[in-house]
Order: sequence, then structure tokens, then C-alpha cells
Amino acid sequence: MHNYNIVATTGTYIGQDGQKRYLNKTVGKVFETKSGVKLKLDASFNLAALEQTADGSVWLAVFPPKEQQPEQTHQRPRAQPYAPPTMQQVNDFQDDEIPF
Repeated sequence: MHNYNIVATTGTYIGQDGQKRYLNKTVGKVFETKSGVKLKLDASFNLAALEQTADGSVWLAVFPPKEQQPEQTHQRPRAQPYAPPTMQQVNDFQDDEIPF
């Protein structure tokens, strides 16, 4: 289990309420081990793409991990698995209205 998330701000936008919002991406994790603190970074994330300060550096934030939240009630219903038609449904099919 990791102790912290390393987060990069990748952009901003104005929310529906008119407030400035930030687009954040978790780019790594911090672990405390017997041999010290260790960082695990996402190697595919390009730090050079972030906004740089005058000295060419970028800022990352460190936050405690969010707790697992219970499933939300507004999730889309799952699709039913495909079931082939029964023989009764096949036999009941009316093709009289097909125009060819």
C-alpha cells in the first residue's frame, strides 16, 4: 500500500459555476519502506509537457491516497449478455412485411 499520490496539474478550465478548475493526473506514488522513502513514477508521463517555472523546473503535488468509495448509484446499467433467439422466437418471426 502506498502512502501518497504524486499529482501533476495538466491544465485548467472554467467550471459551470464560473470557478477555475484544475485538470490533475496522478503520475506516481510514494512508498515508505524499511530502507527509506521511494518514488514510483509513470514512465510514460512527459514532465516536459507541464508548465515550467523560470528556472525550467516543474511542480508536482503530493496527496494522501483517496479511500476507495462505494459504488455510485448513478452508474450506467450493465448491458445484458447476448442470448441467441429461442426456436419459438425464430418460428414466430413474420417475414410477410419484408418488401423484397
